[in-house]
Amino acid sequence: ELSALKIKGVISELIFVCTVQDSNFEEIPKLISKALELNVTEIRLKRLRQRGTFDQREFKDKDICSPDHPKSKELRRILNNVPVDSRINLIDIFFDNFSFSQEV
Repeated sequence: ELSALKIKGVISELIFVCTVQDSNFEEIPKLISKALELNVTEIRLKRLRQRGTFDQREFKDKDICSPDHPKSKELRRILNNVPVDSRINLIDIFFDNFSFSQEV
């Protein structure tokens, strides 16, 4: 098991990285729970970026971090319920004018 390898010092870091988009944002709580169970070093939740993989319409549909996305409030609710843990790193996932204390 990965956490055992980390505990034994076989691996020094165990990092979970997830690019958040419309098709996986509802899985964030499960991902975080599993990562904490495995005693990860860090959990990185990253915002989807346009790098030419999607056309503009597809990207707009997938970029749930955009405040204009119809499901962005659902993502906000999920993020507001993320446990406080220094290993959780929300890399550039923040919405414009969004803070965790903001009501949704």
